[in-house]
Amino acid sequence: MDSALAAIIGAGVGALITGLSAIRITSINKKSEQNRHKRELAVRLAAEEYRASLEQVRLKGGVMPPPQIYFIYALKFMNEIDFSKGPKELAEQIEKMKIEVDELIDLITK
Repeated sequence: MDSALAAIIGAGVGALITGLSAIRITSINKKSEQNRHKRELAVRLAAEEYRASLEQVRLKGGVMPPPQIYFIYALKFMNEIDFSKGPKELAEQIEKMKIEVDELIDLITK
């Protein structure tokens, strides 16, 4: 094998490794950004739900659950719901998740 061919092969292998690394890093960064965005949305959702519940308790009376409950629900919702599903499957996922969260709430509040 002459030196020109070895240099071309070496450059090709190096470019391939660098390209694959760049693709992997981009993929990791994108997933990280999506997770951060989901957490931000979950916090906003929990805060809004908490404010709405607090207002209802103030108007009608009752017992206010701990704020952690709203964050648990929102985080679980954002992490486990597959928004690419159809309406029927999405409704089933939400119902299943609500049951799980209600069981968790019962454990926390007892």
